[in-house]
Amino acid sequence: LLGTLMSLASSLASKHLIDAVTGTGNRKIGAAVAAMVALALGGLLLQAISSRVSARVHVRLRNRMQYKTYGRILRATWENMDTFRSGDLLSRLNSDINTVADGIIGYIPSLLGTAVRFVGAFSIIAWFDPWMALIAMAGAPVTMVVSRFLMKRMRRYSLNMKQMGDEVMSFQEDSLRNLTSIKAFAAVDRYRQEMGKVQDHYADAYLSFNSFQINMSTLLSLVSMSVMA
Repeated sequence: LLGTLMSLASSLASKHLIDAVTGTGNRKIGAAVAAMVALALGGLLLQAISSRVSARVHVRLRNRMQYKTYGRILRATWENMDTFRSGDLLSRLNSDINTVADGIIGYIPSLLGTAVRFVGAFSIIAWFDPWMALIAMAGAPVTMVVSRFLMKRMRRYSLNMKQMGDEVMSFQEDSLRNLTSIKAFAAVDRYRQEMGKVQDHYADAYLSFNSFQINMSTLLSLVSMSVMA
């Protein structure tokens, strides 16, 4: 939140600097430059502190979640565990927990920061030009509706990508764990072919997801440009 407020303050300082350079404002250039430098240095310091705190919180949260999940796996009954492959469990213990930890420590701060940035930017625009602020607000519902529709599809693509990644990891872990048996039964070539098929499935899912991301980014950009126009 402090970083967001400093970013908004930096935009105001930039505005005063431009006014001072063009002679349309009554502020001195030195004061505007000093404010921008102070805000820039403060932003760098704050970013370093925030990154360090986030790293400490992330690793503690990740370890705690991984420790609890690992304990539950060990205490689970054989009937329940028999439905999971070992590679799938490894993916849940590592990849899934990292994703959840990132979401926990990133979602709420990002949501609050975005809210403060929106309110602050709207207030600044309304202070200098109320009509411009109203025009900017008029396009917000359109962007929200389009974003909501796209986010639903994004979740489906993300889930599919996660499942394909788990499939690759499970196949690799299972085959390497039984490498002696694979060699003993002369099944190396067959497993290589199966590995190629699994990789092809992952590549198809990845490229489909990438295509959706490109189309989504382009569509949102067009919506934003239309609103600004």
